[in-house]
Amino acid sequence: MKEPPKRGPPKSENIVRIERTYESYFKEWGETPVRNIDIKKIKTFFKDTITEKKLTLKEFKKVYSVMLHSLLKAKDMEYIEWPISKELADLKKMLKSKKNLFRKKTRTNEELVFTDEEIDKLAKVIAEWGYDMKNLCILLMFKIGTRPGEHMALT
Repeated sequence: MKEPPKRGPPKSENIVRIERTYESYFKEWGETPVRNIDIKKIKTFFKDTITEKKLTLKEFKKVYSVMLHSLLKAKDMEYIEWPISKELADLKKMLKSKKNLFRKKTRTNEELVFTDEEIDKLAKVIAEWGYDMKNLCILLMFKIGTRPGEHMALT
């Protein structure tokens, strides 16, 4: 598998997400020289992190992404020589196939649905702010019952 081309710095909107992911999952790796990291250590890291921190599949994908891009940058800088993309792709496939490893995020209906009282409060606030395109879309979303992602796909 061919390595992707060299990367530039991350986009500014991604930096906060990357920093949070690093603080949450990679803090203890901060002192480990990248030359000392191999696929065995990475496999152990992922298996331990998934079980100890009870990651959801979505959280795993964030951690995986930060790991992948960090290692690709290290490869660009010639700190490591092993085939990162292939090894991590194999690891990701293996871990994703074991769905029972990941914690399922469950939410109650109360967490998923706005109550009539909450909708009324939002409508009043929107009326105070004025009816621009964004606010009208929010009101329409509540009126026709679409989820935000569905609504955005229509705009």
